[in-house]
Amino acid sequence: MHIRYKIESSAVINTDRETDDLTILGYYVGDIGNSSKSCPLPKHKDEYHPNVIVPPEVNSDFTVKLNNAGEIRGRIYSRGPVALSNKTIMTGAVTACQLQLTSQAQVIGESACFNPKEYFIDIIPEKDESLTCDRQKVTVRVLDKDGKIATDYTGDIHLSSSLTRAGKARWFGTESGGTSLGDVKNRVTVTPNSGQKTLWLKSEYIGKITVTATLSKDDKKTDSSTFLFVPYGFEIAEGEIL
Repeated sequence: MHIRYKIESSAVINTDRETDDLTILGYYVGDIGNSSKSCPLPKHKDEYHPNVIVPPEVNSDFTVKLNNAGEIRGRIYSRGPVALSNKTIMTGAVTACQLQLTSQAQVIGESACFNPKEYFIDIIPEKDESLTCDRQKVTVRVLDKDGKIATDYTGDIHLSSSLTRAGKARWFGTESGGTSLGDVKNRVTVTPNSGQKTLWLKSEYIGKITVTATLSKDDKKTDSSTFLFVPYGFEIAEGEIL
């Protein structure tokens, strides 16, 4: 919302949406013409006692004034003074040259600027067993705080492992064929698509390999899975016992 002169309101505004969905831009335009004014100087004199020194006060030429128990969720960027009064609650953020809060008015900080979205990481399956002649499917998912796939995640995912010997296992982007994405011994970085990434792990190593996934934007968010690779397996066929 662009404000050319000023706005006064005691309404309930944008209370059921995200704070970043509403931005109010106050330009503080002059009374005559369309020239933009700079921030007014604070008041610092008592008009009834000009010789008395008083603390500075916010200039009353407000660009944005919210009062009478109004409620708003959003962000305000104003070149002129902003005033909140009479129990008005502003949830979001205010940037102004001068800000006045009176009569139990509140500003509650909430914005992606200082409340970044929190993500978590998950590897599936948690554990599995594969033959060394097969590729093990591994899916890494980025989740939001509700446990849903975070399709808006824009970072990368780092993959590391417990394997200490090079040349024994490699990552692939397909179940068969294709070019290797890197040695499992080394850290490999992949970019998720809509919050998840599926890879295949091919191992000549016989034993357990623990794979750890880490978010590139938060190295404290990790998850691990352990995969056992064996040279052969057994299958019991149906039939009569003789």
